[in-house]
Amino acid sequence: MSSEPTLTLPRRWTSMTPTKDPRIHLMLATEWLPASGYRPRAVVTREPTALDLETYQGSLIAGVLQGLAEAELEEAEIYPVDGRPMSYLRIWHRTDGSDLMTEARTWIHEDVAWTVVSTVEHTDYPDFCDLFEDLTLHFEEPT
Repeated sequence: MSSEPTLTLPRRWTSMTPTKDPRIHLMLATEWLPASGYRPRAVVTREPTALDLETYQGSLIAGVLQGLAEAELEEAEIYPVDGRPMSYLRIWHRTDGSDLMTEARTWIHEDVAWTVVSTVEHTDYPDFCDLFEDLTLHFEEPT
């Protein structure tokens, strides 16, 4: 039994020391800078919750859209992955002059919402969307 989740790092990605925010479990970024000039990144967060996944997804959408300037929800759904329900969000937003795509995938396990948030410059998105999906498929919450 493990009290920590496991995640397989993509090739040529590195992990960084999390901030002092207790919700941030792991931060990842590419070791290289794509032609767009924006370094793709991912963050694994954990947050205690008593909400069901659908309600949690609604609160996550509201919080994300409120916290980002020029943001647009492109997709939101809940579907099963490996027999467990997963929330999927894709959001376009603008930060510091960059047009970004962010995907967030969330599972709730023992009253903790685990979310993998991946962000890339929108022109790089076709090159990274499969990697982001693969990243979350290799995420295992604690047992």
